Formats: sequence, structure tokens, C-alpha cells
Amino acid sequence: MISTLKSQYEWVRGSREVMLDYCGTMAKGDFLKGDTLFAKGSLRNILVHAANTYLFWIGQHALGRKMVFIEPDSVGSVEDIRKVFGQVDELMLAFWEWLAAENPGMVQISLNGNQFEASPLKLFTHVTTHEFHHKGQVMALGRFLGYIPVDADIMR
Repeated sequence: MISTLKSQYEWVRGSREVMLDYCGTMAKGDFLKGDTLFAKGSLRNILVHAANTYLFWIGQHALGRKMVFIEPDSVGSVEDIRKVFGQVDELMLAFWEWLAAENPGMVQISLNGNQFEASPLKLFTHVTTHEFHHKGQVMALGRFLGYIPVDADIMR
């Protein structure tokens, strides 16, 4: 199972790189420009939120780490968000190592006063599908700002 998840994550990373290359074609002001049509505002904010989701579910819940979440204002460029996703990639390496060493069962989660459990597979599926949801928002907001979206699907 771990090798399958690693392969899937590599496909996600490849798609992410295409999306970040697309963002790199934009004027810096457009990358940072807030827009109330989208819940997180700017392209930068959407991407920081997607990265923080990995920190929250994989880092904090699966790995039990105390995470320091990324503040959107600390990211001023596409290169900065690439570094943030580099941290996500390192976290995912730790996740693979944890899965291999611990062979964990269910992860106990406390969220907003609710207690529940989730499998590592469910956590992985959540963070990657969540990233793809927001990738769609990045493409839509980019189009709104006048940039022609690129094909960032896994099958391209």
C-alpha cells in the first residue's frame, strides 16, 4: 500500500509543479491580489491553505507533531510557496516512514469538540483531494485574472 500511495503522491506533486509554473507566469501583484469571489481570497492564500491542510492532517494528527502553520502574509511569491510545498514534501516523507515503521491502525482525532478516528489512507486521500479542489480554484481565479489555465491534470 505504501508504494501505491507514494506513486499517487508523485502524480500529485507533478500536477502541483505544473500549477506552480502556471502561477509563475503571473504578475506578482496578481498572485497576491485578493478577490472576494473565492473563499480564501488570493491565489497565494488558496495555496497556503492547501499546504496547511497537509500540516494539520498529516503532521498534527497522523504524526502527532506540534505544527506551526504558514501565515499567508509570510509568502510573497511563487518561489516562497514552492518552499512551503517543499516542507509538505518533507512531511510526506516522514508520513511514509511512519507508515512503514509503525503500521498504524486508526488515527484518533479530536476536532471542534468531536472525537472520531480515520485511517492513514483516509487522511492521505483527504489532503490530496483537498489540494486538487483548490487547484481548480487556482485555475478559475487565474482565468478571472486574465491568464489562460494550463492542463495540470494527472493525465496530461
